[in-house]
Amino acid sequence: MIKEISPKSKVDLVDKIYGHDILKISSQYDISILWQVISLVPNSFEILEHVISKTKSHLFLASLFYEGDIDFHCKVQEYKRNRSLDYVIFSLPRFITHLKENYSPKNIFIIDFKIKKELPIKDKDWIDSYTLKLNDSNEIFAGPIRLDWKLMRIDF
Repeated sequence: MIKEISPKSKVDLVDKIYGHDILKISSQYDISILWQVISLVPNSFEILEHVISKTKSHLFLASLFYEGDIDFHCKVQEYKRNRSLDYVIFSLPRFITHLKENYSPKNIFIIDFKIKKELPIKDKDWIDSYTLKLNDSNEIFAGPIRLDWKLMRIDF
């Protein structure tokens, strides 16, 4: 994705940091990547702010967004696996406004993530992702919820 959107970028070092350890980052990076992070943690804007403060040039972000003026806070309880999950589907217009008002990015580029592969439903009692064919494209779902993943490049 980095090479597709930003072919001149060179990535020499990649640090993989997961979950709340992201807040322990002290180094500065030319490029940062938040891949499916901010939708899945309760302190998403705290993590976003911290990573932006440590990013010199580009932040690549993959998250769930809704095109309208609604944030969705979803709490899922899987009884079969005795697991609970919380995630957020962000209002895309509000998220962009938040970025512009708080971080003054030079540019924001957004791509809809589309999957070509069909993912079957493994078990209707699990929240795993699957695809349904809608309007000639595979749309991703988890349980009854459509997952509208977007890939974003934010330039500073």
